[in-house]
Amino acid sequence: MASDKGVDELEKQFGVKILRCVITGKRWKFTGERVSNFSVAAPYKIIVNEKEGFVVYGWEKLTSAHKGIIERRLKNTDEY
Repeated sequence: MASDKGVDELEKQFGVKILRCVITGKRWKFTGERVSNFSVAAPYKIIVNEKEGFVVYGWEKLTSAHKGIIERRLKNTDEY
């Protein structure tokens, strides 16, 4: 799972908002700071494992290549 620094870098590089979450069944709970400036578009959920994931706001404006980069880095399957 990506570090907080890695998440910050992705947000700056791609212009998205990424929130770390804990998954309990069908519910996703934000674990970081509260954010009041969200996109009105539906977020994209990235499952890292059965208990952790990320919610990405601004996903719809990304290219497919950028989506792949973000997903791999959040899951820590891509070196950076």
